[in-house]
Amino acid sequence: MFKKLIAWLGKNRKGQPQNPSTVSLDSIATKRPEEIHFHWHFNDMAQSPTLVAWNILPTSMFESVTSVAAVDLAKPIYDEHLLDRARTQWQFGDWKSLAALSREEIEGHPERAKLALLAAAGRLQTGQETETRQFIRLAQDWGVSKKLISQILVAGVHNSLGCASTICNQDRRALEHFDASISTGTHGSVNWLVVDARIRHQNQLIEHRFLESSQRINTPIKLVAEQKARLILVAGLNRSGSTWLYNCVRLLLQSKYDVYACWVKDYDPSNPKGVHVVKLHAPDDKLNLHTDEIYTSRRDIREIAGSMMRMGWLSHDKVQEYLDWLTSFVHPFWFNCSRMEIDYSEIKSGKRLLVEKIGHSLGIHLDAKQAQMICIQLEALHPGTSFDAITQLHPNHISSRIMEDYTELLGKKLMNEIAVRYRDWLVRFDYISEAGL
Repeated sequence: MFKKLIAWLGKNRKGQPQNPSTVSLDSIATKRPEEIHFHWHFNDMAQSPTLVAWNILPTSMFESVTSVAAVDLAKPIYDEHLLDRARTQWQFGDWKSLAALSREEIEGHPERAKLALLAAAGRLQTGQETETRQFIRLAQDWGVSKKLISQILVAGVHNSLGCASTICNQDRRALEHFDASISTGTHGSVNWLVVDARIRHQNQLIEHRFLESSQRINTPIKLVAEQKARLILVAGLNRSGSTWLYNCVRLLLQSKYDVYACWVKDYDPSNPKGVHVVKLHAPDDKLNLHTDEIYTSRRDIREIAGSMMRMGWLSHDKVQEYLDWLTSFVHPFWFNCSRMEIDYSEIKSGKRLLVEKIGHSLGIHLDAKQAQMICIQLEALHPGTSFDAITQLHPNHISSRIMEDYTELLGKKLMNEIAVRYRDWLVRFDYISEAGL
């Protein structure tokens, strides 16, 4: 063991024995472990670790060594206070500090799984969606349960809703969401001092964002509370029929109102039309939206993965990471605040009845003939050669052939892995039976 260690030091540290003429590997190997001491001399700290010397001294000489700093191999090489500090940052909502946690910083920590999850929470609140998924995957790989991941992500949803309520001057609702955020993430009763600290810090972040935006566009910021339009969000999982749902809602409302409809990134709250319909997928705490109604769509996640791969939007090695994101965060968020969630299978069968149901929910009562006319309009929508900002259809949006089984694309092995990993979700929404896979 000592021969290997010395060889490693010689190779990696480029060190020289302090007394090379008196030291040999054979003499080291004959010493008892308690008589051997390894340390480094840093003669010039500006050049270390290039100039590193090693020394071997008998136990009787240890007390006479005062000019060297011995390496304590038992001392932890990680920050012992890192987890406590990260927990405090999470309670206060210091997302920027949590988002700054790197994999290298936490990888050697014994609580690295929890730290990875907190790092994901910080990235989620700062809009770093790709890195959020990566750190959630790290947290899972390092041993965090799906239950804890869901709790922290749902806590983040409440924080986002609290920020949105604050922007809309809904103080009571904001307080409820911030309280729910902390209680969900801490599994119990909430200290009101912590809630107060969270609210104060989030208010500072919101004010800072407004100030940055105002300086960037050089115009005053208009709060959503100032706009009186009826705002309807159409959201849900990617490739789950959300574009069909968006167009259905849009056409139904256009039969009665003057409607402004668009993708979320193009949304202008100051548009004078009386009804606004906005399509989106991922929850975003930076949206200044005072939402009146939310309609969402859902689909078997195995089909979503296959469809995303067909579109070239998802690679085989990223499927699990993407589905973790959908089932742990995106779908729970929309499911809990949706006025109506439709399943993809409903779009494929019985469109007229579905149109009537959606119309009724919107307050637009149609007879069979009127509903059929909306269906005809929907059927007439086809992707063009470029993105259509009105219909939200893009080239290749709809497959030339209906694919009922994505096993060929995903492979049987991955299909089975998805069925096992997400069994609870698939059973809950009737995509597989309780008894089998």
